[in-house]
Amino acid sequence: MVELQNRFGHVFMNQDLLQQALSHRSCGPMNNERLEFIGDALLNCETALWLFEQFPRMTEGNMSRIRAALVRQDSLAQIAKRIDVATYLRVEHSDSRTQTGPSMLADAVEALIGAAYIDQGFNATRKVIRHHLQALLVSGAINLDKDPKTALQEHLQGNGIALPKYAILRESKDSVEQRIEVTCTIQKLGITTSGVGASRKMAEGKAAAEALQKCRIR
Repeated sequence: MVELQNRFGHVFMNQDLLQQALSHRSCGPMNNERLEFIGDALLNCETALWLFEQFPRMTEGNMSRIRAALVRQDSLAQIAKRIDVATYLRVEHSDSRTQTGPSMLADAVEALIGAAYIDQGFNATRKVIRHHLQALLVSGAINLDKDPKTALQEHLQGNGIALPKYAILRESKDSVEQRIEVTCTIQKLGITTSGVGASRKMAEGKAAAEALQKCRIR
């Protein structure tokens, strides 16, 4: 896995950590969920620090919005695709289509970040994170526009309409991936939309995007 490590930007002293970071929860107890937990925290912290240093005139609101865009699932999946994580992922009872799903790819990137921290500490890890953050911005792979929920909220508030209500319609989870369907209801306008995603946040975003579109054509 030398090629993967070179593309990721970190050569592991402890190769067992690398193997664990690439092992989905379906593989048993030695999976990547704990490393993913560490990686998620590190990624959010370092992204905030990087934005603070790189953009000294940027407002807190814009930093929060751009950080959310950089660390969300589809952005992390872009990193995973660039370094070809899918080729090395270990998943039991799965077909290739599921194995390369954006949720699983994003989780693996966070796990690799967590593993790099355990392997060689914060300084080594921050170099990796900053390299990939810069690549995301330069490539234009992420959309820095307002997220759909924020855009919908501002549209409704600007028109004196109460905020939407989100509710989970159904949730399914197997050994590989979770699927959640959420509804978005704007009672005053009689609008109800739905969205499906691997997380509640993703599903709510899709439902909000559809609701915003319906609001704008009224």
